[in-house]
Amino acid sequence: MKKTSLICCISLLLFAAAALAACDKQPQTAEFAGFTIAETATAEAGTEYVFETPSVTCGGKAADVSVSVKFGEDLIANDGKKVYLEQEGAYVITYTASSEGNRQSKSTALTVRDATGPIILSRLPQGIKYNTTVLLGEYFSAKDISGGSITDFSVKDVTSGTESDLPENHFNAEENSFRITDESVKTIRVTANAKDTKNQTSSRTVDVKMMPITEYGAYDFQNCQTGSTEVDGLTVNFGKNAENTAVSVVEENGRKALKIEATTTAVNNLISVRFDANIIGEFGSFSAIDAELKFVKYDLDGKPAANGGNAGLGGEFNYAEGDTGNAFTYSNGEWKTFTFSRENSFTAIKANGAVQFFVKPWAEQRVEIYIAGFQGRYASLLADGNEIDLTEELGLSENEFSAAFTPADGAAAEVENVRAFLPESSGTLKVSVFKDGYKPTETEISVAGAPVYGRYVFDDMSLYSSAVAGGVAMESSEVGGYTVLSGSCTGTYPHFVITAPCLKSLADFDYFTVRYKLTYSSGGGVIGLQGTSGNVYNYSEHGDGAAPTDGEWKISTWRKDRVSSANVPTGQYVWDYIAANGVLDFSLYAFNGTSVKTTFVIAEIVGGYDDITSDGTTAIDLAEKFGSGLTQAVYTPAGGEAQTLTGENLKTFVGAQAGTLRLTFEKEGFRKSEIAVQYKVIQETFA
Repeated sequence: MKKTSLICCISLLLFAAAALAACDKQPQTAEFAGFTIAETATAEAGTEYVFETPSVTCGGKAADVSVSVKFGEDLIANDGKKVYLEQEGAYVITYTASSEGNRQSKSTALTVRDATGPIILSRLPQGIKYNTTVLLGEYFSAKDISGGSITDFSVKDVTSGTESDLPENHFNAEENSFRITDESVKTIRVTANAKDTKNQTSSRTVDVKMMPITEYGAYDFQNCQTGSTEVDGLTVNFGKNAENTAVSVVEENGRKALKIEATTTAVNNLISVRFDANIIGEFGSFSAIDAELKFVKYDLDGKPAANGGNAGLGGEFNYAEGDTGNAFTYSNGEWKTFTFSRENSFTAIKANGAVQFFVKPWAEQRVEIYIAGFQGRYASLLADGNEIDLTEELGLSENEFSAAFTPADGAAAEVENVRAFLPESSGTLKVSVFKDGYKPTETEISVAGAPVYGRYVFDDMSLYSSAVAGGVAMESSEVGGYTVLSGSCTGTYPHFVITAPCLKSLADFDYFTVRYKLTYSSGGGVIGLQGTSGNVYNYSEHGDGAAPTDGEWKISTWRKDRVSSANVPTGQYVWDYIAANGVLDFSLYAFNGTSVKTTFVIAEIVGGYDDITSDGTTAIDLAEKFGSGLTQAVYTPAGGEAQTLTGENLKTFVGAQAGTLRLTFEKEGFRKSEIAVQYKVIQETFA
């Protein structure tokens, strides 16, 4: 190789090496401005350390800053803003600035020590009722990296603004509990003290407002100041499409009520009205809540609005009995008792620790929602030969109530064992409640004779509740040898509603018949049953106009397997609705419109099973077909001797001849009942 060429090659290599060195060095030598952090810091173990946020630039442009944390050789997870310091020792916080390929890092040496007492956590409510025993150990806990615990408590009266001792016997320092009964004490201050294993101490104070006690299962606004815009335990969420909102306590017909106002600016804006159970009391164990409500609506010009809106308790669609989904029309601008009894409502109350109403106006309109109060009540108990655990039925412990039973034809007697109450007849159960946080309260519960399985009559109305949409509860009276329910309503779409837990069993049957009378002041109409979908179009088997008659009564039959001409399973819709709600909602359409008065009289409802068809040789599992309530079947072939089937024989029944099966049911909540089913044998023939 020539000397000149060698020199050129060496020069090129040196130039390339220099260039590479310059490229490698560039990210380390770029100038970053504003990159200032602490070189050292200290922090408390068991806390969160918040990272510094320097404003770093490079070449006049903002640089990105990332953070990493190490404890020894271990990389500690962080969210980019802070890190939890789980243990004592030396941490290294490294901040790295980067911009357009340039990088620079700086570190903080963080020394973490446990130098203070435990962190004290509190779940104590802001409001507690008088006459309530509070065990403070259930509401406070201590957390510390070195281990810590609550050592003691103090409770002081701060009603006057300064701390003073409580009246005697209101605070028990040995049991760490308090029970305030002196209503001159308006606010108390609870102080919890804690210590860790290093003997480091800490304390925390919580102020608690004392709340008036109420009757168990009752709440109203009589203790509130008229004109007040705040109510303890109340939260109102007006939704994102509401304006001109207001909440106040007002006087209405000599009683105080809560008034909620809003202008909804969009269709279907949902308003939530929540009452915290810590303040108003527990309502989740009742069977029904009667709420005194009024709904008023105007258009945006202040004139009465045509549109309505629905209201539910514990859920938007948990309507009241008799309200078919338009609470504003159901109230019609007047005070009305809304009875909420759907299981979903009480499931929500228990889960949320609150009584919560949901109101949805359907249009842009001005609405006023009035609440005067609400009252919980229990459904009737059944005298069906089975023991009743009243603690489960009432949601109360044994030491919170006593009970006395008065049979229909006898004298009152104390219930000695509230876990095994066995009424032998119908009557009245008087329950005396003496629960913490409530005044002594008495309530009466009807004890009804159990209904016959598959037949529902109205001799004992304690089993049922009823309502007429836009009217009042249906009335019981004697007509044509029957105890009937009857009601009237003026309007195009009247609803007659019957509610009872026992009605859910109608869904066990293949069909049921309804004995009724239906008249209109003019024209005619059609009748259906509310289902999971549809209402007046869930017709009976023949439709009202073609229903069979028995003298002055119509006998309409609804079938589970009914399918409309459009192949819609309207029968299944009805069965699913009844099984879920225990509600028969007779939904009508009056042809001649809003001025028509519709009168509905119902005498009885009878469930039935379809005939059984067999080939005479294949076994039929009667226990599976008719459910666990079936205890016996008597097979009587035509011209033959009766055969009784029980136990395992119910699962392998074979009848060679046509005849009758008489089924005996002993189903919980019902009297022992018999239902007859025709048994048919169809033998296949061959040519």
